[in-house]
Amino acid sequence: MSGNIYTDKNSFLAKEQSNQQCYGDIESVKAIQAGKSIATQIAMKLEDLNILEELKRNLVKGVDLYQGLERVQQVAIPTFLAYGHDQVVISPTGSGKTLAYVLPILDNLIRDVSIGEENHRVNATTKQKIYYPRAIIIVPTREIAIQVKDVFETLSSGFDSIHFLLAVGGLKTNYSDIDDKTNLIMIGTVGRIIQELGNPKSELGRSRISLKMTRFIVLDEADRLVQKGFRSFYDDIEYIYKECDLLNTCYSLMFSATFPPNAQYLAKDFLFEDHIKIEIAPPGSANKIITQEFIGCDPAIEMFDPFNGKLSHYAVPEENLRKLVRILNAELANSDDCRILIFVKDPELAGRKISQYLEESTISHVMLAGFYQTITDKNGKEQEISAPQEERNEQLRLFTEGEVRVKSNISHNLSCFI
Repeated sequence: MSGNIYTDKNSFLAKEQSNQQCYGDIESVKAIQAGKSIATQIAMKLEDLNILEELKRNLVKGVDLYQGLERVQQVAIPTFLAYGHDQVVISPTGSGKTLAYVLPILDNLIRDVSIGEENHRVNATTKQKIYYPRAIIIVPTREIAIQVKDVFETLSSGFDSIHFLLAVGGLKTNYSDIDDKTNLIMIGTVGRIIQELGNPKSELGRSRISLKMTRFIVLDEADRLVQKGFRSFYDDIEYIYKECDLLNTCYSLMFSATFPPNAQYLAKDFLFEDHIKIEIAPPGSANKIITQEFIGCDPAIEMFDPFNGKLSHYAVPEENLRKLVRILNAELANSDDCRILIFVKDPELAGRKISQYLEESTISHVMLAGFYQTITDKNGKEQEISAPQEERNEQLRLFTEGEVRVKSNISHNLSCFI
């Protein structure tokens, strides 16, 4: 084991105690290839990873009070570097999966200077540049895409050979400041990436990118990607893979907290048969250091939706709102720097009702889902439209920087969760 350049002994021991509590012995991590168990590669400390030293330094600088590698990073990164196969990584929410693909992707693209020699071609008819992203990161939401881009930018600090493109709804994908020699990484939602590819079904109508030189396709939070409209999502992923030159060493990496049947279907159809599945914890298992408490509430009341003529949305019982406010006030009083997330099933109705009640209870908060603006149309009538992405980003910034400590979001599985 190499020396402690980035990880001091006490920090390492503290991190390992946490890893042990959450996931048990590192030797218990399972790795399966073609139905058979294989030996995992392990890097206990950042110093043990065979990646560029500059990336390690950027990681330590970019993470407040850095202690050491999370379990998923200790196993998934060195196993990929050693075997070079497609991967499916199953690890609980909040366990550090993003770094487990960001670090090896950056290391690969920065080391191989030859792949930056041609990052675009010019369309002979339109004279427009068609860019070649080296990595495509597919995530379920705009907010996650922005967060992933921030991680990439933090870890690639000082490397001018990498440029990042966001492809998400509400924000324009900016191609104007791309250097002709940089390696491009596109991070976005599948619908917008399809648009940038110029799929005839998309609204864009013409290609801005080509995947013929793509080295990495990442499906992040795969269980969430396949939750809604699986047939359409499958078709989009199939289109993306058909656009890739898989024989030109294109790696597929799938990360997920659970591994539902639809996600398994994707892995079977689009990853190479010799892909490695790494199971940090049983699919769907909760993070053991998170205390979970169930508080019974009155059931939501089903209401008639005047917009579509169906019984489809729910009224939140008043007593539930009073319970929620009591819990929030108690948690906020206990700590000056805690953050509270509220997940609601129905952002337009339940979310707004909760937001209104919090406002009446003088609890400062931001609302990420069901966040609308009221505008006046040309006929003088007021109507609500979804707020621009820039304003949603500002709401997120207020929360993450602690200026506001309560945020409501949407969950399609939970009525109300704190």
